[in-house]
Amino acid sequence: MLSKNVLNLIKKAKLRGRGGADFPVDLKWQSVKNQAEKSGQSVAIVINCSEGEPGVFKDAHVLENYLPEFFLGLRHAVEFFSKEKVFGIYFFTSTDYAKEFLPKIEKELNKNENSALQKRWHNHLKSGHSYISGEESALLNVIEFSLAEPRLKPPYPSEKGLFGLPTLVNNLETFYNVGLVVSGKFKKERFYSITGAVKNPGVYPGLEDANIEDILKSTNNFPFTDFFVIVGGDMSGEVLNQKQLKRPVGGAGSIRVYPAKINPRQVVREWLDFYVAETCGHCTPCREGTFRLLELFKKDPDDFLKFKGEVRNLIDNLSVSSFCALGASLPTPLNSYAKNILKIKNSKNS
Repeated sequence: MLSKNVLNLIKKAKLRGRGGADFPVDLKWQSVKNQAEKSGQSVAIVINCSEGEPGVFKDAHVLENYLPEFFLGLRHAVEFFSKEKVFGIYFFTSTDYAKEFLPKIEKELNKNENSALQKRWHNHLKSGHSYISGEESALLNVIEFSLAEPRLKPPYPSEKGLFGLPTLVNNLETFYNVGLVVSGKFKKERFYSITGAVKNPGVYPGLEDANIEDILKSTNNFPFTDFFVIVGGDMSGEVLNQKQLKRPVGGAGSIRVYPAKINPRQVVREWLDFYVAETCGHCTPCREGTFRLLELFKKDPDDFLKFKGEVRNLIDNLSVSSFCALGASLPTPLNSYAKNILKIKNSKNS
């Protein structure tokens, strides 16, 4: 039976979104409902299962192992907004995930308890730039068959989202956690994706405030040789050394371990290649800035790794001038790698 006090339960659990922004779930749900009641409009629900960043695959783990709990959370969301008021439910994912998991999802939708969901369910697959289309406003454009580009905010999706309706956009793991909350099984945990130079890569549950060191040790993934990590996202996260592992992971919950002896050229080139390939081209700072950084790297990698002059100016410009979080996130790994691993004193904090 669906709980009428789902919002209070979510608030009491202090549940935060698992897509990376860490926003309180109860505040987002209430904001969407307030706007719907104010405008008299229906509500759209979007399940973000894009996982376009390398090293992040926790949502796939949920799809593989916890579909009933996910659907329980989704049913509560529909009931919270009133199923008569829900215009549609849009499952946004990659073609790879669709091939692997849609048959299982369809089977779950055919169950009697999910009949209200089945009538409103729509599958939408990524197109164009896979990473940027995971940004909440860009994925709305993709569903509307527009360009995979971020929208200007405000208005936020909760105010004017899909087809102009108040829209709830939550990560798939978030709905799974709602299912745990309402069934009394939530333990203030989240899933962590662990990759890189480790013995046992994979997805593991752990306390949401657990530090990096504890997670690596509890999963038997703490290396015996010197290493460093990038956390929160393989391409957009913060790079930390072994003395900085008492911090929580944050972001999308990913940890990638690098051997300390890895060539800095290899590390930085991977980030630059990713951002150049994934920029949507909507704004000049990101489109031209990432391209120019890669050019400078190719011209003289050793000079680039000093993080001075034009390289420093381009990184700073990306931080303050990019239209969305894609371009603004590249300085995070670059700056933190320079400061925490290469020990460049004039490098800025991430």
